[in-house]
Amino acid sequence: MVDVGYFTFWDSTMFELNGKVMGIYGYGKIGSRVAQIAQAFGMKVIANRKNPENGYANGIEHAEIDKLLTESDILSPMLH
Repeated sequence: MVDVGYFTFWDSTMFELNGKVMGIYGYGKIGSRVAQIAQAFGMKVIANRKNPENGYANGIEHAEIDKLLTESDILSPMLH
């Protein structure tokens, strides 16, 4: 038997999402759903929104823009 290694359609290395930090810039309807999906993958979620006094879902931490940009492994911008 010939060892062909791992087979993938991706040209780059994939990485595990569990334990990574997802930063969400713009926590509205879409951002909150992205946060739920990220949490389902075991990611820590930090977010920034225009009005942080409106609060966040359980387990989501508010982050000022500097922290959001420096601590996020993956950043999801919500452009409008």
